[in-house]
Amino acid sequence: MSKLLQTKKNQVFFRLFLLLISFVFPINLFAGSVCVKYDKVNGNGDFPFNFRVIDNKFCAGGTLFNPITKQGNSKLKVLDHLRMLKKMGVKTIITLNVPLTDKVTPLLSELCEQEALEHIKIRMTANEIPNEHQTQLIMDRIENGAYVHCMWGCDRTGAIIAMYLRLKHNYSGEDAYKAVIKGGSHSGKMGGFKEIASNNKLIRYFWNNGIQF
Repeated sequence: MSKLLQTKKNQVFFRLFLLLISFVFPINLFAGSVCVKYDKVNGNGDFPFNFRVIDNKFCAGGTLFNPITKQGNSKLKVLDHLRMLKKMGVKTIITLNVPLTDKVTPLLSELCEQEALEHIKIRMTANEIPNEHQTQLIMDRIENGAYVHCMWGCDRTGAIIAMYLRLKHNYSGEDAYKAVIKGGSHSGKMGGFKEIASNNKLIRYFWNNGIQF
């Protein structure tokens, strides 16, 4: 009888523990992937805009230059973000919002080189998605610690997160989609993947999962 009571007590304590950490960090414990969401992620504080960390190696969010200020963060602020990411184990910065011409992307490459970080640029839009080789490259870098970002850390970044969940954690297309939309387990506090028609190609990219590795 005493063993039975002890077992029940242990079960109660475990449930209380799960309840407690669910309030401290909004995470998904039961699908094999953990997403930690941070506070003060408006791009002006300690973390990049819409910042979160998935499985303790996959950092995701918006531009380090802060979309709220139209990418107005100073070089020093961006360097602060890069150094913080390095301390978290990031070795590669993957930029998805790559315009045909701009000043910010070359500057980020320069700052990454200064901090001994790899900077990979893969242009991704609502109509242009990574091919098989690019997707494999992204997944490989994530395994070794990467920060994946677009402008706002919502749609393009959300599609990469969803693809990661499909390939690495065997999520269904529907479950991956639910994880990255607003309020989902892997969405950002400042916004998630938008449920709009213009994102259809991004959805097909991860939902159909035609890429084989």
